[in-house]
Amino acid sequence: MNRRSFVINSILTTGGIKMLKTKANNSNNTIACKKKKPKQLLKGDTIAIISPGSHVNQEKLDKAITNIQSLGFKTILGKSINKKY
Repeated sequence: MNRRSFVINSILTTGGIKMLKTKANNSNNTIACKKKKPKQLLKGDTIAIISPGSHVNQEKLDKAITNIQSLGFKTILGKSINKKY
């Protein structure tokens, strides 16, 4: 099984179990899931930029940092941001 199939099957399986539990608890067979939202970022908050999968083009990285900072956030670069494997 490849990674994509595994992830899709995992999501479907987990969602299916949740749906069964919800249907058993609700008489009208509707799914009542409360979504959790993270706290809103505020100006001055720090955003970490990482590159877990591949090398990042320096020009694109500089542009991203400039854009993030123009919105009022601070940036931190991960230790592997410029590494090539």
